[in-house]
Amino acid sequence: MNERQAQIILWYSDQLRVGLEDDGGLLESARAEGFSEAEVRDAIQAAQDQVTAALPVTADLMAPADEARALRVTQLSDEATRFLNTLGDLGYLNDALEDEVLDLLMSELPAGASAADLPNIELEDLRPHVATVLFDRQQELDVETLRLLEEEWRLAFH
Repeated sequence: MNERQAQIILWYSDQLRVGLEDDGGLLESARAEGFSEAEVRDAIQAAQDQVTAALPVTADLMAPADEARALRVTQLSDEATRFLNTLGDLGYLNDALEDEVLDLLMSELPAGASAADLPNIELEDLRPHVATVLFDRQQELDVETLRLLEEEWRLAFH
């Protein structure tokens, strides 16, 4: 986007803030500012292209099906989901710790696998990651939660 297009986008955003006139009034206002209709359309298209390029998932959704890259999606098994929910309900995992567990899981997925090849995450896959996160963050747990976790560790992780 060039300097002139940036000026047009700033003008256009001001028009959005005050309420756009009809197309005729908007074009008349653009001409009064010294912008041609073609310049306005080109500037808006340049801004849209810039936003689309910055959002790869949006670009993939807007691309024709044969150009879009497959989104990498996997699911937790019911048993793994219940395990995470139970640990959250008991106060062992908060949202941040759960995100950390899920990030660890996702980092281990095969990089070149297609969406169809991604495995479901089973409880056995999940447990070591939860244990790692809880062990690494045990100093952040309150004393009572830590005491209960130590008592229940064998039940949850063996």
